[in-house]
Amino acid sequence: MMRHAVAKKQEHEKERPIFSHLLYLPDRNAKLEKLGQLIFFPQKHIILEEGQFSDYCYIVKKGRVVSYETYPNGEERIYHFHEEGALFLEENVLFGQVSPLCFRTACATELICIEKSRLLNAIKTDSDLALDIIEAASAKFHSAMEQARHAKNYSILWKICDLLLSFADYHGKTYGNKVLIKEKISQQTISDLLGANRITTVRAIKELKTLGLIETVKGMYCIPDVEALREYRDDIDKNWK
Repeated sequence: MMRHAVAKKQEHEKERPIFSHLLYLPDRNAKLEKLGQLIFFPQKHIILEEGQFSDYCYIVKKGRVVSYETYPNGEERIYHFHEEGALFLEENVLFGQVSPLCFRTACATELICIEKSRLLNAIKTDSDLALDIIEAASAKFHSAMEQARHAKNYSILWKICDLLLSFADYHGKTYGNKVLIKEKISQQTISDLLGANRITTVRAIKELKTLGLIETVKGMYCIPDVEALREYRDDIDKNWK
């Protein structure tokens, strides 16, 4: 029985994306949301610059926030997409640390803005809420660790497959017998997320299209067979190693 359980666990873990750039919490943010107030920000609004302190943390109510850094040559490295339900800047607020990253809205976005004093008081009186905050910080830590771990261990082709599988899992919609990612993701955005050269990204995407593993529909990526893409990603993993 134990061996069977372990096998099932390993099978389940294999099916999940190795890491995700998409951050969000389960639907249990009601308590956290009551601590703050709703604020609207337009697209490309800078919420916080790298090296700054923040007196507030935020929950994405609607829209998306990007955390990134800018290199001296002007190029960007995107670390995470904070999706609806994501909590961010909580660790910096709680411990009075400057942010190592910049945060901006990727589209018109509604955020729940929570003051430090209210967050601290809530943590002291509600252990479940405290665990939710720890989970949010833990998700970012593990995602960052996995990104660093796989930076040199996987090819750009593998990374793009895994990224598209992550997007399909969160933003995928049934499109006939296919899965349509209901997000327009530019090749430049993929390059910035993966820290890759845009030319290399373009070539990898072209290869996946030639193989029939992905296609585009009205500017959005569509996966004809998710399982086939997952198997192809796993085969790349075996051959790469």
